[in-house]
Amino acid sequence: MRHRSTWHVVGEGAAVLRAMGPRPADLPALGPLLRYGATLPGAALAAARRSRTVPVLVDRLGPLDGDGLALAVEVAAVRLAQALPATGSRPRIAVHARDHRGQVATVLAAGALGVDVVLVGPSVGAERLRTIIDRTRPAVIVHDDATAPGLAAAPDPAIRLLDCTPTAAAVPATIPASVPATITPSVRLGPRWRRRRAGTLHLLTSGTTHTPHPTARPGVRRGQLGTVLSLLAALGLRRGEPVLVTAPLSHGHGLSALSAALVIGAPIVLGHGLPPERWVELIGIHRVGAVLGVPGQLLGLTRALEAHANRPPLRRIAAGSAPLPVDLAARIEALYPDALLDFFGTSETGTATIATAADLREAPGTVGRPATGVRLKVGDEDGVDLPDGVVGHLWVRSPWRAADTPGGYLPTGDLGHLDGTGRLFVAGRADDVVVVGGHNVHLGEVREWFQRQHEVTDAVVQAVPDPRLGWVLRVEVSGAELDEETLLGRARDQLGSAAAPRSITRARPAR
Repeated sequence: MRHRSTWHVVGEGAAVLRAMGPRPADLPALGPLLRYGATLPGAALAAARRSRTVPVLVDRLGPLDGDGLALAVEVAAVRLAQALPATGSRPRIAVHARDHRGQVATVLAAGALGVDVVLVGPSVGAERLRTIIDRTRPAVIVHDDATAPGLAAAPDPAIRLLDCTPTAAAVPATIPASVPATITPSVRLGPRWRRRRAGTLHLLTSGTTHTPHPTARPGVRRGQLGTVLSLLAALGLRRGEPVLVTAPLSHGHGLSALSAALVIGAPIVLGHGLPPERWVELIGIHRVGAVLGVPGQLLGLTRALEAHANRPPLRRIAAGSAPLPVDLAARIEALYPDALLDFFGTSETGTATIATAADLREAPGTVGRPATGVRLKVGDEDGVDLPDGVVGHLWVRSPWRAADTPGGYLPTGDLGHLDGTGRLFVAGRADDVVVVGGHNVHLGEVREWFQRQHEVTDAVVQAVPDPRLGWVLRVEVSGAELDEETLLGRARDQLGSAAAPRSITRARPAR
């Protein structure tokens, strides 16, 4: 068993405080934190008050300052309050959109209204989207122009739809005059919506099952503070220094990056869905000091940076959500010495370990040591400890676990071993899950989908290594009337980009 003493929280807390650079003018920012607590809307509205006239977020439309973000949240709160049904139960919405100010403002507004939010990635397939909607039963689905076509056959007619697509004129100078007087901005809502308890964020995970289910992230609780400070200190963001987030905000790694940047006061540059060459441009334009993404994205960024003669300076590069290849870590280290970090964890347990640049140099392939407050061990299937160096099942006990996850040691579904210094090495999965670009994909689920298709009599699914995504799928199918291209297109539409195979081949007839 390995753990990091909670005494480290003193130094880590001091480092976070220095990074935040508090000033007397920041006192008004305490208001949202007192009202909503240590939650995403509390942190975001506090950040907006600390940075009223300077950027807090950058998307495809350009920079958005604190006043603009606060107003965008108020407008989103008004629109959401009008769309929600008038019921006595605690409402829940699903946000199924790309990363942009409209999506962020809607998530923050929902939290301020006390509305629970299920974050659904923009690239999920139609079949999985139907499963998510059936399981979570949202009152409203918030979408944008990119995800609207996929909703045609997915939602129940009783579920309302709300478009959050931003435009250049999406945020007016004031609340529109057409808004009823009974509905006022989110920070001072009328009696129906006056709630100090912020809504709960839910991230989707399939865990050790094949069915996506939400895990609750209501905010930072007192017992989690040490672990959160440990993660913030390791990340090393600085107030006023932009951070490029290439991971999607609907994913745990992207959401954690957004939350950390808001707490510190680092402007967030949203980069998911953009090509690596554009990331390099954004780093130069906005003087980005840190980049957070999944290894597949960082590989593309590394290649683009290697091709640039005038390479922009970067102080921190943080990977997570998928295995970091040893050769990629070495390439990043060669470009930016001491800049690389790697985080390991799960949606249920939260981030569990941190690998520093020194760890990655001295022990290539490690995912590091436990964050403060986290305990981990390698054991057999029943959780009985195994000696260092012996591969077994990974068990994690973390205060940063999801709110609906039981306490105690939890199996992550991974295999690995510990070395004599407490560093963890992950050897793979104990089940049929592979990680494709940071997303867990169940091979059995993909195989079952192909076997349900009318033209398929049998299917064999294989996971093959991929330098950019970690793993990709290949499928061999049998059937009398097969059109591989049509079947591949249907798989992409219904399974989503991660679970859909990269190629489909017809099985050779037996001789």
